[in-house]
Amino acid sequence: MNARVGFGALAQEIQEPAQSLHRMLSKSGNPTTSNIPAGFAAIKRALTVGVHTPIVMA
Repeated sequence: MNARVGFGALAQEIQEPAQSLHRMLSKSGNPTTSNIPAGFAAIKRALTVGVHTPIVMA
């Protein structure tokens, strides 16, 4: 992520401080349910890729 988008650009896009983003994405980080989807959406736009999640009914 850092090589393609950069923490500064991603932090600005999701309106979070870069230091918070570093902590959130660290091994001991604790991301919230609001900033993870925003981060994935920003990365997806930067890389122009799609993310597909299959739903499996049990």
